[in-house]
Amino acid sequence: LQGRPDFAEVTGQETARRAAEIAAAGFHNLLMVGPPGAGKSMIARRIPGILPPLTLEESLEVTSVVSVAGLLEEGEALVTGRPFRSPHHTISQAALIGGSTAPKPGMISLAHRGVLFLDELPEFQRASLDALRQPLEERRVTISRVSGNVTYPSDFMLVCAMNPCPCGYYPDRARCSCTRPQVHRYMGKVSGPILDRIDLCVELAAVDYDSLKSRAKAESSAEIRVRVERARRIQEERFRGTSTRFNGDIEVSAMVRAGGGAAAVYGAALRLPAALRQGLSPYPAGGPDHSGSGGSGGNRDGPSDGGLLLPALHGILGELRGKSEICRERPEKDREQARGRTALPASGTGAPCPAERKTI
Repeated sequence: LQGRPDFAEVTGQETARRAAEIAAAGFHNLLMVGPPGAGKSMIARRIPGILPPLTLEESLEVTSVVSVAGLLEEGEALVTGRPFRSPHHTISQAALIGGSTAPKPGMISLAHRGVLFLDELPEFQRASLDALRQPLEERRVTISRVSGNVTYPSDFMLVCAMNPCPCGYYPDRARCSCTRPQVHRYMGKVSGPILDRIDLCVELAAVDYDSLKSRAKAESSAEIRVRVERARRIQEERFRGTSTRFNGDIEVSAMVRAGGGAAAVYGAALRLPAALRQGLSPYPAGGPDHSGSGGSGGNRDGPSDGGLLLPALHGILGELRGKSEICRERPEKDREQARGRTALPASGTGAPCPAERKTI
């Protein structure tokens, strides 16, 4: 693990760090939303460092895929590190999923047992993103050609990052001038079925100067990895004798049968994609207001009808807080930072994404 980026280099963003840890522990897919420079890519590149080391069986699988793709380095007999693949958003569907005349593994197979990071998610071709649906469900991809069919493994952790609007600074009306249709078109580039397959969503705010210049030492990847490995051992014991390996693999039917908090979480999660698509309205119902008096640009003291970032999620998360015992309160420091920068309601319901309320 030496040479990998370390979480000790990440300043602030306690909620996003917590979300990354939970995602790594349960092998959950993760979406980070925030302005440029908030640290989305920085956090994503450090996730492989907190994942448990590859087992011998996993190493053999990864090595086989890399070898078939012709990417095995000279003198390298076995791949021992978790893969991390971060394709550019201009990548073709064949390069992402796999293909060519003689079908070769795509990025999703090269990320097998590791992390596939899609930065600037809405900028990817929609057809390419939609092609991820089946591999995310089945953990493998079958490529069909006239000459025959080839099946490659694609058991990866999907990590995505995106801006909240085309310019990246919504809902900060001092910097964002995007119109309501522009924001809706931007968010609409990501389809509902893809959002359905993302377990955790976390919003990042820009880190303030005081936090950046602080000399307080952040928790290292090694310290976080200890907790992740402990959580993995608990899950291994929990799911012994079943086909489930991680919390991220739990079937919907099992959650519904469990009842109580698990059923409440599932019911609320069903409404998250719709809230993501419909709740991103930069203006209140009365229309745009760039003057800073009223509207979403100036109202920082309380909620408005449609003027908050992902407003529909606040009601969902409130329901989760009331029904489920597994909710975890957002760190107070991060809550205050979000209040000042993202125009959250005065009630302090927390970030509009449920990452910090998942459980390991």
